[in-house]
Amino acid sequence: MRVELSAASRCEHLVLYDRAAIPPDTPVDPELEAQEPALPPKNAIRKLATDGHALVLRIPGDDCEATLEFFVDEDPTQEIAQRGKTLLSGARLVVPSGTLTADGLEFLSLPGADRVHSIAETADIPSGTYGVEILELLSWKLRSSKEYIRTHTRSLDRAVHTLVQTLAWVGILGLWAHILVVPGLLLFLWQSRGWKTAALAAAVILLLDIVVLGTFHLLEWARRWWPALSRVENLASAFEKEHPDIAVLLRPTAEAEPGKPAMATIRV
Repeated sequence: MRVELSAASRCEHLVLYDRAAIPPDTPVDPELEAQEPALPPKNAIRKLATDGHALVLRIPGDDCEATLEFFVDEDPTQEIAQRGKTLLSGARLVVPSGTLTADGLEFLSLPGADRVHSIAETADIPSGTYGVEILELLSWKLRSSKEYIRTHTRSLDRAVHTLVQTLAWVGILGLWAHILVVPGLLLFLWQSRGWKTAALAAAVILLLDIVVLGTFHLLEWARRWWPALSRVENLASAFEKEHPDIAVLLRPTAEAEPGKPAMATIRV
């Protein structure tokens, strides 16, 4: 049985668990409407992982999200077995209700509680106790996606993509400049050079805004008629969807005693 789930976290931790396995006294954030719930204490997280009540994956950095492919009571494909790096084996995961949930660890929920802002994904698997093995594929994806795009595009496609990305960053930096820099600059010019200089600077900034905004609209229109503008982006998106970031192997086991903590850190 194969299942694919996605999860994301603002706190560098993903969790895979059956809500029915979480002890009711687990110290989770009680505010169910919180947009950014607090993580459970470290000792509580480790106890959940040691007792097999949750599988915790830490992905350090700003972009903690992953696509996970589960192989339940079957071997992974040959490609995944060859590309994956084993991060964890010999841990346990208890799935009493058969509903597996993938989410950010901060959104960990007790039985019967639903967090308003959680975007958890769930899948039904046979209930029971499973031995867990984790294969990390993110490193392979980062290396291989660049080569894949290079071999499936022309130099012109990649040059256009770089230009589009540069314009996007210009727009982002320009937005922050309008918030953090422009008001102070205009005020300074007004006080030091007079209102005419400040008005001239405001007119120049407005003209630049019109040029940048017009360029973005032109690019959006051109995407419909010139596929090169989106070719690299579309290939990267297709590659990302085709290959999981992490493979989770779940094999039924009769051993239910606590053992190795079901925890792993993924560094790329």
